[in-house]
Amino acid sequence: MNPPTSPTGAISASPNPCSIASGDTKCVSAITWSTQHTTNATVCVDGALFANATFGTQNAPWIQANHNYVFNLYNGGSCGGTLLDSVTVTATPPPPGPLTLTCTAAPSSI
Repeated sequence: MNPPTSPTGAISASPNPCSIASGDTKCVSAITWSTQHTTNATVCVDGALFANATFGTQNAPWIQANHNYVFNLYNGGSCGGTLLDSVTVTATPPPPGPLTLTCTAAPSSI
């Protein structure tokens, strides 16, 4: 008799890093995951529930610069089960806005 097969899984993010557009504060990254040999899997981000499914793709439209978002794929129905895989998502800040200079002549009349 063969021993039971252990659950496995993989999680990824695209794009990673995502790029914040000029004038915005957030960007979107698609989180994709799949599992094998399990009937219950959970994706958590920074300890909070993100998705509860054995496979799928879900957008994370709130990725901000200067923060690392850790998405963990767990075997089981809660955050904190057996960790199968993990991905850290980051954002590239928007480019700096145009530089505006104002010049005033002094004295005002010559």
